[in-house]
Amino acid sequence: MVVAACVMTIACKKEKKDDLISPTQITDINDLKAPDNFSWKTHGDFKFEISGNQVGIVEISHEQTILHRAVVVPGETYKVDLGIPAFMKEVEVTLNGVTKKADLKNPIQKINF
Repeated sequence: MVVAACVMTIACKKEKKDDLISPTQITDINDLKAPDNFSWKTHGDFKFEISGNQVGIVEISHEQTILHRAVVVPGETYKVDLGIPAFMKEVEVTLNGVTKKADLKNPIQKINF
């Protein structure tokens, strides 16, 4: 019982207020402290491969904001690399009025119309 109390006392150590950095102490970006594996990226890199059976303009969009527009030709796969903001979890890909959703969990999006 005594051992358990000692372990709990050591394991549940409260941070000292002096150990914390207040926001007013950060005056330069170099003052920020983050773990070595922290990702500062604000976008994800995606490769879109789009094909269709008719000529048309393909649009990649998010909530009516067009992110990319190009011409698709039958028999050819249109390929594009896009940086998409990290907060977007899916985009819409539209060709000649037909829309398909692309879930951005996968960095390679193959879409066939």
